[in-house]
Amino acid sequence: MTVEQIMRKRFLAFRETDRVGPVLDWMDQAQVVGGVVLNEKKQLVGLVYEKKLYQGLFQQEYDPLQVIENIMESKIITVDKNENWIKAAKKMRIYDLSILPIVENGHVLGILMLEDMLDQFLLHIESGN
Repeated sequence: MTVEQIMRKRFLAFRETDRVGPVLDWMDQAQVVGGVVLNEKKQLVGLVYEKKLYQGLFQQEYDPLQVIENIMESKIITVDKNENWIKAAKKMRIYDLSILPIVENGHVLGILMLEDMLDQFLLHIESGN
C-alpha cells in the first residue's frame, strides 16, 4: 500500500507571514498538532508544530504577533506519493516526525500524521497481514 492511499488530503496550510497567535487558534479549532507552511507559489517551505509554538510562548521566546517564517521547521523530510506506507512509517520513527508531507514538484499533495500511521498499523495487524 502506498502513502497516497492513506494520506490526508485535507490539512492545515499556513503562509510564512501568518502570526503565531492565529496559527495556534487554527490548530486548536482543527484539533491538529501542526501544519505545513507554504510560500506564495504554494510550495512547501516548512512545518509548524503546536507544541513548539506553545513552548515558545510560555518561555517568552515568541510573541503571538510574531510571524512563523523564522520559527517554522525548515529542514523537512518528505516522501513521494508512491512510497510504501511502512517505509514512510520508518522515516517518521527514525526522524521523530509527527507530520510527514507527501510532495510532488514542491507542492504538498497530502500529509501523514503519526496517528494515521498508528491506525494503519492497527488495521494491518487486525487483518492478519
